[in-house]
Amino acid sequence: GGGGGGGGGGLKRPSAGGDGGDGAASKFMAEFFAEVDTIKTGIKEIKTASKKIQGINQAMVLATTSEAEAKLSAELNPLVSRTNQTSKRIKQVLSDMADSTTTLKANAKKGEFVNEIRIRENLQSTLSRKFVETIKEYQKRQQDYKDDVKKKVTRQVRIVKQDATDEEIDEGKWNQHTHFELLYFASLQR
Repeated sequence: GGGGGGGGGGLKRPSAGGDGGDGAASKFMAEFFAEVDTIKTGIKEIKTASKKIQGINQAMVLATTSEAEAKLSAELNPLVSRTNQTSKRIKQVLSDMADSTTTLKANAKKGEFVNEIRIRENLQSTLSRKFVETIKEYQKRQQDYKDDVKKKVTRQVRIVKQDATDEEIDEGKWNQHTHFELLYFASLQR
């Protein structure tokens, strides 16, 4: 799903009037929009990582050598690690943002900062929803990768030992064997 989702670009900050209270609101909103940018950037990074995982998965399914598989695995691990860090950071920024809005609401005099609070709540809600959707997609890509690797290992093991049980395959003793070793073992059993 594309689309930039109405940004905060041309918003006019309403004046609170009076004794400079507007300065605090402006600073508060400037920090808020910086957090919005951080979250949007993080979501974009996670979406990019999801696409990369999908590409690595497709390459892994087609890989015919253990070297190619090892290279893809070596590419995947730091990608997942970085993306998990990004996800954690975004989750924290969203949480801090909600806390700031709650604080603003609690400290505002009646009728004060109504527009700022509404803007903040609407953007927080939209960003939280986008973040959750993006994380679900990211987790699906990771699960697809795991499932496809398991299917590939299962096929390779069953070439060698047709009656291998799922438990034997799950034990992982086959994972240390390369694709070619498994084919070699299969040729010995003929």
